Amino acid sequence: MQKRFLIGTVVIISSIIVGQAIFEILSAPPGGWPSNWTLFDTDPDEGGTDNHRDVLNAYIAMDENYLYLRLCCVNTPNFTQHPDSRYKWFIDLNGNGYLSGGTVYGSEYLFFVEDTNNDGVRDVYLLKDLNGDGMFSEWSGNYSGGLITNSSIAGYEIIGNCVLLYLN
Repeated sequence: MQKRFLIGTVVIISSIIVGQAIFEILSAPPGGWPSNWTLFDTDPDEGGTDNHRDVLNAYIAMDENYLYLRLCCVNTPNFTQHPDSRYKWFIDLNGNGYLSGGTVYGSEYLFFVEDTNNDGVRDVYLLKDLNGDGMFSEWSGNYSGGLITNSSIAGYEIIGNCVLLYLN
């Protein structure tokens, strides 16, 4: 009986490992992640007061098909321990965006990943600022129109302390 239990446990653990590997392969961009990244923003750790969501370094890369973002955080991003986490980037196409306090104004798009329903499934969104105020408040409570479910369009992966996102 113990031998059967042990074999069953090994099969279950193997299935979990294979399932995780498949998930990570499916969440990477179709061509894989770029090998060269350009650092374009930093936010130093303020004496250890940052939390799991705080991005220390942001990197960008592009190819003919995708925009890639790598947001490297203070700690490992973890949606299970922190289901309210959201890793986001504001996209300003015309260059009139600005930061005031902790609010970004003037961006045309908001690109992010979060576990919207706290169900363990991470959702990737691209929201367009419909009323031009840069606040994205018109989407409050209902992001369904910006949900991207096609992994050839957008997706994400967590590698170490970084959230990597891609957008076609």
